[in-house]
Amino acid sequence: WGPTVRFNHIDDQTGLRIYAQTRPEIEFNFDGQTSFSVGTEKLRERLRPQDFPGLADNRDYPQETVFVSFETQALATLGLSATLESGEAINLSPPAGIEPEVVDASSAELTAFWRPIDRLRIDSTFLYTELEDPNGAGSIFTNEIFRTKFNYQFTKEWSLRFIVQQDDIQPGAASLTSLPRDRNRNYDVLVRYVINPWSSLYFGYNTNSSNFELVDMGSGTEIVRTDDLRRDGDQLFVKFSYLLQP
Repeated sequence: WGPTVRFNHIDDQTGLRIYAQTRPEIEFNFDGQTSFSVGTEKLRERLRPQDFPGLADNRDYPQETVFVSFETQALATLGLSATLESGEAINLSPPAGIEPEVVDASSAELTAFWRPIDRLRIDSTFLYTELEDPNGAGSIFTNEIFRTKFNYQFTKEWSLRFIVQQDDIQPGAASLTSLPRDRNRNYDVLVRYVINPWSSLYFGYNTNSSNFELVDMGSGTEIVRTDDLRRDGDQLFVKFSYLLQP
């Protein structure tokens, strides 16, 4: 086990500090590629008028966060990792006419991989973020992202990859955020035939659905939010590359 301290400092081209980070933590490492860490993070972010419309001058936003993380790959067929954070963040989507403010924030990232058989690997990730009003007015927004990837190796050359991702943003009261209700689901399929790193063939298909539709209002087209998901895009592609060797 041992301590680690990370520093990050960014200036713009005029020499003005726009970002500073200090992140001390203590990490414990065990057998089986297992680790546990706990720490804190202090940030100072500066927004300029060109960074956010409506700011009259430069403004500094100090933030503090505590975090804990755990990761293990003790089993060859199963791996887990988790990171939890609680502290402060900037609300970059305030209501119209309101400047960004530092608010309460919490987040979680959970990942896992599972290999039920040698040819198949399943990776899943769940991301959760919530901002809350520090004065007790309620939730500003919550964002949940769930992603699962399946990889199946038929032979040394042939493989299949399938990815599904769901993204869900639930805004709070209109007096706290300008974010709309937003849902999105995406499917991605890819078949690969790889002879070597320079010669390969790819077949892919992608489809996406969102909770909006385009409605003809007579004077123009307008985006209308809906309760159901509607397909808004499809893509099919083929890619081939081959290396000619004299």
